[in-house]
Amino acid sequence: GVTVSSEFLLESVEDPKMVEYVRTINRAGKQAADLVARLQDAVLGDSDEGVLHALNTILRDSVETARARWKDEAELKGIEIRVLMNLADDLPQVRGSSSGFYNIMLNLIFNAVDAMPQGGELEIQSRQVGEGVQVSVRDTGIGMDPETLKRVFEPFFTTKPEIGTGLGLATVYNTVVRWGGRVDVDSVEGAGSVLTLWFPSGGQILPRSEALDAVNSPSGQILVVDDLDVISQLVEHVLSPLHSVACLSDSARVMPSLRDVEYDVI
Repeated sequence: GVTVSSEFLLESVEDPKMVEYVRTINRAGKQAADLVARLQDAVLGDSDEGVLHALNTILRDSVETARARWKDEAELKGIEIRVLMNLADDLPQVRGSSSGFYNIMLNLIFNAVDAMPQGGELEIQSRQVGEGVQVSVRDTGIGMDPETLKRVFEPFFTTKPEIGTGLGLATVYNTVVRWGGRVDVDSVEGAGSVLTLWFPSGGQILPRSEALDAVNSPSGQILVVDDLDVISQLVEHVLSPLHSVACLSDSARVMPSLRDVEYDVI
């Protein structure tokens, strides 16, 4: 409602200052909608889950979709990112969601590109490993320090606060676990990273409640502060399966609340 109404308003406003104000409202509305969608994906997953067909085709499509980032944008910055694809034929079928797997791959590709500000090599590999399929994304970028490596799958943890929400890899982890798979990361600071996904052939998709239990994320005390109750209620709904959540609508009550409870996240 906010974004649509602000777009109609932009068509009738002529004052330059008012136009800028309305554009700010429009951007904020779109950012809020994007955050809500990411929160829903992180917990609820996709609705089209079943047999995941043509996995290699999705890998190729995701690389092509991301071309603007790893090729066009990189060349504008004067850097080169080489993409290698090593995809095995006759992979067994696995269970999941085509749209979910496509989004997972875009997420991993974008992360790899961001980790190579001076250019480098991005390799995507698929192969059969045991009774399942392994997909790996390797970059030759800046790598991760031990603290980042330990926390990389935590919700809202990000090393790019100016452009990220910290939900990308958390969503990847939650989704793959729900599909019965595993996610591993191997990285050395200054020497690149490898994200490895493994999916069981013919595996069963976990119920959402079981998937939440399987996520290796510590429970915490979270304080949500927003003057709009609907926003607080939404965030509480998303986080409460794993965490203890308190909500405040008045910022003046935050400091008194901190004297009573030691929150992990505000």
